Amino acid sequence: MSRYAWIIIVFFLSCIFIVKGVNLEQQAAGLFNYPVGITVTKGGSVYVVDSFNNRVEVFTKNGKFLFQWGGKGEGEGFFNHPTFIASNLNKEIYVVDTNNNRIQKFTADGKYILEWGKKGLGDEYLQYPQGIAIDKEGNVYVADSDNHKIKKYTSDGKLILCWGGKGSNPGQVRKPQGLAIDKEKGFIYVCDTGNGRVEKFSLEGEFLDCWGGPGKSQSFLLTPVAAAVGSKNLVYIIDSSKQWVIKMTPDGKPKASWGGYGTGGGEFSSPNGIATNGDGTLIYVVDSGNHRVQIFNSSGKFILQWGNWGKVVE
Repeated sequence: MSRYAWIIIVFFLSCIFIVKGVNLEQQAAGLFNYPVGITVTKGGSVYVVDSFNNRVEVFTKNGKFLFQWGGKGEGEGFFNHPTFIASNLNKEIYVVDTNNNRIQKFTADGKYILEWGKKGLGDEYLQYPQGIAIDKEGNVYVADSDNHKIKKYTSDGKLILCWGGKGSNPGQVRKPQGLAIDKEKGFIYVCDTGNGRVEKFSLEGEFLDCWGGPGKSQSFLLTPVAAAVGSKNLVYIIDSSKQWVIKMTPDGKPKASWGGYGTGGGEFSSPNGIATNGDGTLIYVVDSGNHRVQIFNSSGKFILQWGNWGKVVE
């Protein structure tokens, strides 16, 4: 084969790889493959963890796709089954990279800043982390699910304290998932998923209250997986098994609930993520099994939705 023929072949293959790379960046833009976590920044941008596509997607407050980043891997800015996400007042983004057993921190436009975490048992490690929340001082709280602990870090990942321990006694947890902070009152709510309850702590880990547990009444919980604090310090909890959102007072009294299994507006299939907007009047719910995000007002009235199933080919 002549030299010129080889040049043509190499050029052709290079074009294929370039086009493939461009397509990979744009694949399924605005679609989801089992999304989980969600956060709404101070400016109203909505960040969604597209878990099975190993990426973060960013939207306007009404669901218009803006951009994305990620991909499957272990390097900086890559993910392996990410789950929950949180943002601070500086619009910096923290992503729980669950199967890589670490937390990654990014700028608002997805540029990698730093990370911490390593798989293992003990306070200095993370083992299948899940929920994440940030207080008004910028401290980061992580539900270290398989270590059955809640861990508090500085904004750059230095461990401050941890509490919990496997069990069902007050203050203990079993495979905790979602976290939510009442920044005004200084409380943290922990979805103690394995015990089917929500526990309330001070930001220094002091046990204050708990509610839930198995049962048939509205105030009982089966599988609480995520929580958010809205206006008037009301707490919104996703019970994934019951396929609904329940609104509760800070002391655990039920105010309202909505949802139920289905594909229509206001119905859910395995919801997993929840967030509120800046003033706590809008509730964003990640409807994981239906591969979409739904927005409600604080009374549970359906407003709009976006998303559908789409898979990134790696």
